[in-house]
This record gives sequence, structure tokens and C-alpha cells, in this order.
Amino acid sequence: MKLVTPVATVAALLVFVSPAFGGGKPPAPQPSARALFGYCDVNDPNYQDCIAANRLRNDTPSDYVNGVGGAAVSFNIGVSGDLTVNLTASTRTTVLDLRDVITASPLAPPVTEPHAIKWHLNVQGAYAARTPCGVAGECQNEIVTDMVSTISTMDGSAVTYALQMKPSSAQPVNSPYATSQVKVLFVRDAAGAETFTVTPLPQVIDDARSVPVGGLANTGRRTSGPAGQYVLPFTLVARPD
Repeated sequence: MKLVTPVATVAALLVFVSPAFGGGKPPAPQPSARALFGYCDVNDPNYQDCIAANRLRNDTPSDYVNGVGGAAVSFNIGVSGDLTVNLTASTRTTVLDLRDVITASPLAPPVTEPHAIKWHLNVQGAYAARTPCGVAGECQNEIVTDMVSTISTMDGSAVTYALQMKPSSAQPVNSPYATSQVKVLFVRDAAGAETFTVTPLPQVIDDARSVPVGGLANTGRRTSGPAGQYVLPFTLVARPD
């Protein structure tokens, strides 16, 4: 069974009653999760095709696992419903490949080589994709939402960038084109295994091409402003532990 549910329709189901408003209990600890971007092996004969389809990709073939190597991965259930992948204090990194430039900027990092980044990523309200499916039974449902992030380290150096796919963002990431949103596909199989797959939606640019558009903003104290737009395809798969 497949359901398609706008985020706004299920947002009310994610409301959290805080102690300040009479809830009386602190929020419960968030359940652990694991997440994986596509991984491209340089020895694979299809390596070039792989990196073209995965401009955000894993540093190794292994999942980012909550609590392992300093990674923090969870769904903020009962609060925002965001899927959070936080590698700011982790030994792991994500590969950011900016070679497909849509709009250049002097505030952008070099684009000729991929970068190893430590960052804090939020797929906003991702858990809402599960809500219409209840707690049991095979089900598939998808929502469209935004993805935001802050980059704190790039290639071992401290930096501050915001990488976003959010057309309504206050950051300077939506010019000349609106950035893409992302689709979250929730699937529960017959065995009860659950996955959330996040992919960016294509956006029409140049009156011709339809591509996933990511926007980068330099958020440094001395150098802040738009840092370019990029074709940014990726696949992120998350699983509750």
C-alpha cells in the first residue's frame, strides 16, 4: 500500500507537549539510528558513473551509526521529527563533491576536488513519512520536505558553511535558482524492517535542464555570503536501530 502525505497534514501528529506547557515530563531519549550515503569505490569500473550520481557520499562503505566513532544519528521523535546526522565530533566524514557548478562564487571552496567534511545535517520532519503507516504492517509513504546543514570542518580545516536544499531558507542559497527540496520515502517490509530514503527533487534551471540544486553559503565572520549553487544528486538511507 502506498500513501502520499504532505508534511503539513501530519505535522500536528508530531507535536511535543513540553514541561513548560504542562506536559510534566522531559522528552524521552531519542532512539538510535544509522545512515548511509552512496559509497563509490575508486577501483570500481563504474566509479565515474557512481560519483556523478552521488555528489554527497560516504567516506567508507560503513554506515554512520549512532554512538560509534563520535557520530550522532537519530530521529527527533516527539519534537521536530527531523532525521539528524551529526558528524561534527566524529572520526568519520562525508565527501562533498562540488564539481558540477551552476553558479560560481568567490566565497566558494575549491570545486575541482571533492572535500571531506564534518557537518550537522537535518532532514526536516523526516519521521512524518512514517506516521500514516502506524506501527505494524507493510506500508510505503512519501513526503516532500527541506534539508539543512552546517559544515564545521572541511579537509581538516575549521570552516563555517551552510549547505541547504530549502527554497524558503533565510540563508543566501536561493539565487539565481530556488534550491531543491528532498523526498523522503518510508518503507516497512513484510518482516517489519523500516527504511527512510532521502533523495533531492529536480529543479528546472537554464530553461532546459532539470537537476537537483544545492545552495552553499559562507557563514564566516569575515567572509559571509552566497558561496555558489551546485548540481547535487545523492541518496541517503536511514534505519532506526
